[in-house]
Amino acid sequence: MAPRTGGKVYVQQSPFDMAKFVKFLAIFPITIMFTIPPLIRYLALSSTPDTVAALERIANMYIFGIGAAPLGADLEAQFMAKITAAGKGTSKVRVMQAYGMTELSAAVCS
Repeated sequence: MAPRTGGKVYVQQSPFDMAKFVKFLAIFPITIMFTIPPLIRYLALSSTPDTVAALERIANMYIFGIGAAPLGADLEAQFMAKITAAGKGTSKVRVMQAYGMTELSAAVCS
């Protein structure tokens, strides 16, 4: 099933590779992204140069969706602190969580 992109570029990586994923975040001007908690944990705990560049991009995204499982409050706070620091104290990103079949409702009803 092809995604509806409204004329925008859709980037999908297969098979998944964490190093490439972080590089993609640093390279592509991504505005909306949906991912899973283990990737958030990696971004929140890593401090490699590529991860820092990726967090700067995330700070300028519009929507950052997290699904498949709940994200703990501590990890969410740690992730948001890293995004805010990477955005030099500001961030326009809206972080949304949806899991179970509610993943679909966040995409359909927002």
